[in-house]
Amino acid sequence: MLSWRELLGMKPRLEDFARVLLNRARSLDDQWRYDVEKAALHHPRGATINLTNMFLEYLNARRADRKHLLLKYESMLEAGAKEIPKLWGMASQHIYPVVRSVYDRVSLEISSRSGKMPLQRTVSWPLCADIHLRLVFDHGHALAHVDETLLDTWGQTADSIRMKALQNLRALERPHWQLLGDGVYQIVSAVSYEESFLLVDAVIDALPFAATAVVMPANRGVLLSCDGSDDAAIRSLLAHADRSLREAPWPLSGTLLQRRNGEWIEFVPQGDTQDLHQSVQRISMAVTYSDQQTALQEHLGEDVFVATYSLMSKREGDGGLWSWSTWTEGVATLLPETDLVALGRPKPDGSHNLLLVPWSALIATCGHRMRATSEFPARFAVDGFPSEEEWLSLTRAGELIG
Repeated sequence: MLSWRELLGMKPRLEDFARVLLNRARSLDDQWRYDVEKAALHHPRGATINLTNMFLEYLNARRADRKHLLLKYESMLEAGAKEIPKLWGMASQHIYPVVRSVYDRVSLEISSRSGKMPLQRTVSWPLCADIHLRLVFDHGHALAHVDETLLDTWGQTADSIRMKALQNLRALERPHWQLLGDGVYQIVSAVSYEESFLLVDAVIDALPFAATAVVMPANRGVLLSCDGSDDAAIRSLLAHADRSLREAPWPLSGTLLQRRNGEWIEFVPQGDTQDLHQSVQRISMAVTYSDQQTALQEHLGEDVFVATYSLMSKREGDGGLWSWSTWTEGVATLLPETDLVALGRPKPDGSHNLLLVPWSALIATCGHRMRATSEFPARFAVDGFPSEEEWLSLTRAGELIG
């Protein structure tokens, strides 16, 4: 059922969307609960449905398509309350390896720290850079992460399970590549985890430039590819990835991959294209830090400020980006690792002196005031503030604003 805002032709709101889904979830299983602060539906069996990305997909869809999305989400909720079969014979035909960010469950881990039950470790394998493979069970309309505890229950090793999951992926209907233009292709398939088809050699070999192909799993369901020897095509791919990471749901990674001797390695463009690629990676990292920020702030309380990983243009019109964060005198802060840090020192009139300094200069001058934490990606706890002597040293390396 559409909300009254949609019936009047207005954009839906997240709270309306959440209420509709919660009602649908409770019609299936009355144990579903809605967490307003985390914008997520929770089931006591451990299922957590993050509504933010669903809502973005719903909001971007044509109005005529939204009722079909609601049916899809209802099926996901129904599947989310189901348990993964304990018998290997029943489970083995429906397990798959999916490509995911190594950071994709960190927010859940942070949120679980204050609870009695730690977040269960899932079965996963490293792939390359910030990308790994996660084992899932496909309920048909939803994917469930497989906890490591199930390996013993199934009586299988991690290696044998990975081989079976890859075999299942290769047996799926073969996807096809759609030309987006300017040498960039995007994979199209009948499943919701298109990005994982990079694991199937025959799919990559179907590209006209298979020997030099580079791919980027920008979002869940989005796998982009182009010829790695064509700088213009790489720039076009990065432009597509930029829009996808900013606007599409479930952002995954800004890392480019290339197949070498049967293995995926990180591909690093050169020249001006390298700068564009780094900007796309910064967009991806901004999403990652932002996803964790709320959970960390709630966990640490008001005594520590969890600083934002922000982005700014390097030069007007060139599309390049710097990352930056803030450290204010008198405020205990948890800093993300950024290109620049804006140091704020209060002035007698109540305004602030702002000093923008490179991360390398900050580490060299004030590294003793910065303690690396166990957070992932990196964050640094800072207390106190640079001394007058350190401030003067930093002004020679940075830019004083105001």
